[in-house]
Amino acid sequence: MLNLKVMMFACLSVTAVFCENDQKRYNSNTESCLLETNMSRDEFQAMLATENDSQLVILKTQAHKCMFGCMMRKNHIINNGIVSVDVLNAYVLNFYGTSDYKRRLISKKVEQVVDICTKKDNLPTEECALAGILIPCIAVEANKAGLADEYPEQP
Repeated sequence: MLNLKVMMFACLSVTAVFCENDQKRYNSNTESCLLETNMSRDEFQAMLATENDSQLVILKTQAHKCMFGCMMRKNHIINNGIVSVDVLNAYVLNFYGTSDYKRRLISKKVEQVVDICTKKDNLPTEECALAGILIPCIAVEANKAGLADEYPEQP
């Protein structure tokens, strides 16, 4: 099974065209978030390496939630406890649509998934709690929508 933690973290950390500046920003954001969350590099690597369980439990500890929350803030998905729907849509679309062809086919489904997850009642504004709700919600709803296995890549 696809390790969603690795893929979501990579999605939060890179843009469509990965260049040297993006790699530096990724490293800088990762290091900054490790310091902010007091997560060791070993714990971080273990988090990314751990397989997801059958219920798509992705963020298993508070430290995991805070690490993702920090990365979401650094990538402007969360701003002062508010989710930027447009930015989140772009990241989710890049995550599930690895080619321009696939992104065009799934864009409406991605918008629906993000809409479901960002319009939940009583979403918290604290970034750890918010990440702890958004990341699993997106994984579950995308799975329900068939985004993980739908629309094969065009040759």
